[in-house]
Amino acid sequence: MRRWLLALLMGASSLLLVSGPSSATLVPHADGLGPCTSSDPPFPFHGSCGTFFNRNTFYGSYGPGFPSPMGWGFCAFEAAHGGWYPAPGYNYALGTPPTGVDSSDFPALGWAISEAQRRGWWSGGNGTTFDADDAAVAGKLLYDHVAWGAALPTLGGSLKAALTALQQLFVTGGSIAATPSLSITLDGGGTTIYTGGTVTVQVLVPGSNTPLPNQPVTLTFTGAISDTTQTATETVTTDSTGSASVAFSVPSQLPGSVGVSAATTVAVPGMLFYDPTMFPDDAQILAAAKRPVAQTKTLSITALGPPTGTLQIHKTVDDAAYYPATGAVFQVLDSSGTVVDTLTVDNTGFSNVSADLLFGDYTLHELTPPPHYAAMNDKAVTVVAGEDAVIEVGPSDGDVIDRATLTIHKLDSSTSLPLPGATFVLRFDANADGATDTEAASCVTDESGTCVFADLLPGNYFVEETSAPANFHVTSTTGWLTLEPGIDQEISYSDDPIVVTLTARKFNAAHTTLAIPRTIYDLYVVGPVSFTTPSTQPLDAPHYPGLTFVQRGVTDANGIMNFTVRAGYQWCLHEVWAPKDYIVDPSLHCTTTSEAVLNPHAALPEHASPVRLEVFKFARHDTTQGVPNAYYALFAPGAFPTGFTPAPVPSDLHVPAGMQLWAIAKTSVEGKLGFTVPGGYRWCIQELSAPANYELDPVLHCTSEPLRRNSSYSVTHMAVAEVLAGTGGSWHLGALALALLASGALVQLAARRRA
Repeated sequence: MRRWLLALLMGASSLLLVSGPSSATLVPHADGLGPCTSSDPPFPFHGSCGTFFNRNTFYGSYGPGFPSPMGWGFCAFEAAHGGWYPAPGYNYALGTPPTGVDSSDFPALGWAISEAQRRGWWSGGNGTTFDADDAAVAGKLLYDHVAWGAALPTLGGSLKAALTALQQLFVTGGSIAATPSLSITLDGGGTTIYTGGTVTVQVLVPGSNTPLPNQPVTLTFTGAISDTTQTATETVTTDSTGSASVAFSVPSQLPGSVGVSAATTVAVPGMLFYDPTMFPDDAQILAAAKRPVAQTKTLSITALGPPTGTLQIHKTVDDAAYYPATGAVFQVLDSSGTVVDTLTVDNTGFSNVSADLLFGDYTLHELTPPPHYAAMNDKAVTVVAGEDAVIEVGPSDGDVIDRATLTIHKLDSSTSLPLPGATFVLRFDANADGATDTEAASCVTDESGTCVFADLLPGNYFVEETSAPANFHVTSTTGWLTLEPGIDQEISYSDDPIVVTLTARKFNAAHTTLAIPRTIYDLYVVGPVSFTTPSTQPLDAPHYPGLTFVQRGVTDANGIMNFTVRAGYQWCLHEVWAPKDYIVDPSLHCTTTSEAVLNPHAALPEHASPVRLEVFKFARHDTTQGVPNAYYALFAPGAFPTGFTPAPVPSDLHVPAGMQLWAIAKTSVEGKLGFTVPGGYRWCIQELSAPANYELDPVLHCTSEPLRRNSSYSVTHMAVAEVLAGTGGSWHLGALALALLASGALVQLAARRRA
């Protein structure tokens, strides 16, 4: 009985009526904070009395002391609804929302209230723009707006700031349907580091994975420190993705263990409702949010220590069969240029493996290249942690072998003159096994008889002449040779010329079977030649443009004359002297090129004639003394004799106007000179070259009438005086004839000639 009375007295002390909105109990005044028209609540937490939309009551939170998770709550009914203010003595128990409430946004509202609790707004405000009472008033207004659809009043000052802040939390809470969860991971995955790393924390809503931004998370390191704070702890705030990262280092002796703990407190979505179970049935139901919960995640990490790797060199060379990479020495330089290791290449092409090197960038420097190789250009390399790197070094890095050059000189075996147009092929024995490569290089000798194979790898080569110059035999001795590094080697090869026999037959034009022996011919070659020719030629051998004198020959008893000549040239024969009663042929007889006719033959018909022009060259001071070695040209004035071709005109000979050249000859030791000519034509002679110590006779001497078989002696014979140098000019032909007739020299000469 006494226990009931005690409870009744305690309840009676809290039975204070919350006035409803009826006009009988309402004292009208302007909206805003102000005194309650009824009594103040017995258990206010934070808030103020006030009137909003003509509803006057206490706007705020009640408690603490209630069984809600945070010990306080809001009236679950709309402001100034009526009934008794909440009091702990009503023995509140977890219940259900009041009838008619709109619970669709309760998850977001509950999260906003829980988040404000985490931030301390309900007990201390935000510390700048609003206090705890402002927060409580705004909280009740926001609750009525969400739960009952009550309009939000227009506020100003700190109340407006508090309501705006809570509305922003409410909007954020709209995407949070479950309690956010905390996670921690090591960047890059796994649980091992070398001397440092980065951990990332993330706060997400389970199920939707909605990120929770602006969430503070504190990380605590064991065996490591934050790179930012240089301490074992650092508090970070999540970004728009719900993430935040912290870089850390391990300053202690490695290897070792590192522990990372991440801690945060997260608001919880949803609303709870508590019903009174004792005393007045119409006491306010209490609306409460869930208490923020603490979350902790840990991560165990193994620190391996400073990361290291190794280097090994695999060196390839461009002439390994002859000059391998063995013995190449490389230095490994760190970023300061300090040598940290030395690697030497063996006969496999691989170097030794370096010592463990800290990861990072290094430089390979070839200290000693293999013999005959250039040093490699310095090469940047990277040591990767935990990797044994093999660095490929080859010719592309600059360590190429000294190249060789082969120069081939092609010569005429008979003259040692250079030969252009010879083709040579060069094949390399790349493996030094006696077998050549299928691919071959080739070159053709130029005008100097030279061709060059450049940029050759040293080693064994097979040289072969595949084609000789035109009109030459491939007679070179080709074969193997060895080229040394960096050497310019020269070698000469000779080819024999192809020769043919030029055969000429001299015969009587009227009787072709009648051979004519002892006929003298000069042999000329046409055009430039690649062989030597006589440096001098007989004075009576004419100089013809484009022709070069080669040889003088005489027909044998069978009228045959043979010349051994080179193939590939055109050859010409010119008759120099004919036997008595035969006419010297003035024309040139030329072959086709002997490439087409390997054994050319020349048929040389000879015409007989009894008509002969005799010339006697004598000294002026002694008409009986003949003058030898005087050269004369015989010209035919007017029409050239029928059936004959004019002789080609030498380059140094001037032919008088109206005349054509017949022949050139010189006086004998007796000063005599004779020409057998066709009858019926006039003839003129002119001295071309005077003997030593004599002057050249410039006079053109001509017969007075055409020569015939029955011409008088005086017509067929000419006597020409030679003048010693410095004694005066030549005699006139008429005066000379009178002198000869007076002396009787011509009579005696003719008698001897007839005898």
